[in-house]
Amino acid sequence: MGKWLTIEEKYELIKKHRRSPSLSQAKLAKWAATAFNLPCPPSANTVKYILQSADSIEEKQRQGITKRGRDVVCPDLERSLKQFVDNCEANETRLSRKLLVQQAHQILEEMPEDTRPKMTLSVGWMTNFMARNGLRFRQFRRRRGEDESEKDEAEPGQPQRVVTDVTDHLALARAIPARQVEEEEDTVDPSTPVIEALNTEKTVMITGANRGIGLAFVKHYVEQGWNVIATLRDLDKEGNEHLIALNPWKMVPLDVSVEESIQVAARALEGVSIDLLINNAGMAGLYGLYDTTVEDCMRQFQVNALGPLLVARALVPNLRLAVAARGSAFVAQVTSRIGSISDNSSGGAYAHRASKGALNVFTKSLAIDLEPQNIGCLLLHPGNVNTAYSNFTGAVEPEESVEGMTRLIARAKIGDPLRLLHFGKGDIIDW
Repeated sequence: MGKWLTIEEKYELIKKHRRSPSLSQAKLAKWAATAFNLPCPPSANTVKYILQSADSIEEKQRQGITKRGRDVVCPDLERSLKQFVDNCEANETRLSRKLLVQQAHQILEEMPEDTRPKMTLSVGWMTNFMARNGLRFRQFRRRRGEDESEKDEAEPGQPQRVVTDVTDHLALARAIPARQVEEEEDTVDPSTPVIEALNTEKTVMITGANRGIGLAFVKHYVEQGWNVIATLRDLDKEGNEHLIALNPWKMVPLDVSVEESIQVAARALEGVSIDLLINNAGMAGLYGLYDTTVEDCMRQFQVNALGPLLVARALVPNLRLAVAARGSAFVAQVTSRIGSISDNSSGGAYAHRASKGALNVFTKSLAIDLEPQNIGCLLLHPGNVNTAYSNFTGAVEPEESVEGMTRLIARAKIGDPLRLLHFGKGDIIDW
């Protein structure tokens, strides 16, 4: 489990900078990792932002504000669960949302009925708990060149972040007191490797990566040696085994229909250079004239059109980092010819056609706005692919579709006119 810096920790970092102004931002980040017992240093951009915000942070420190101001529904639950987290981290026990929710349920069950609050322990509640206590989940990976024998003992193919056997960890976490961290002055070796340091390989982020076309994209880019950031709605959900087996560089929870989820994912990826964003997540629903509902239209618009736009907008800083390092970056939208007006000869599918058409229009404006920053955009028609999206009635296998789309992505250049391209030979589809 990683940590967001609390106000108090930011304040200490500012004081450290003033005592030792010659320290670089990278060395300050490494000092913070040691002083605050962080799993890995904050990014240099994070340190820079903290130093630029010194006046505001010092004012909050004077007022006694040390955490984000989010309401605590049940203080007893908050204290007990935070103690559980501290004990787990002291013992280097890896945590997941699922484990924390199970522990929270157990804490509530042990409370007297007359004082036990009625709580759903929703995703929003968990997000607020993490924010209040300066916590966030972060996927860790073995460093390149590290000997296999140095890895924690775990089942092959299982990401180290995931805890599946809850009972043993609950007992272990309760038995060990939280570790006290002593502040050390300038004791961090500058050569200390960063746990999640990026290498020189390109990085791709793929939404909806746990199945179908998204999974095929992950497989392709992992095999090509890219750093792959795979996003999916629920990291702990059953059925992610195929994605886990591919061992992507990062797995990040992301629901493209929820703006808060997009913002949380963007914060988790702060300072990470992204050369290619593939907005693949989407939903179908081919309803006709008399069974199309307002709810269906709004849901498909949210997922298929607005979601990809908001994801791209949130990750523009990451794309800019890639531009700074390698000269260009790209956003590839997996859309469909079903959104074409001129190609519509069969009618129906009102919500789906409109949502894909809206995605195409959004992307046209996005391409115009991002081109001056050397960020290009593509619109890709994947074909009628044999996945759950098409109820497994498609004539094209995911691997074939992805092979064609990745060829088009590889050939893309900044300044190319935006066109709706067929995955096969890159034929232009009139929209």
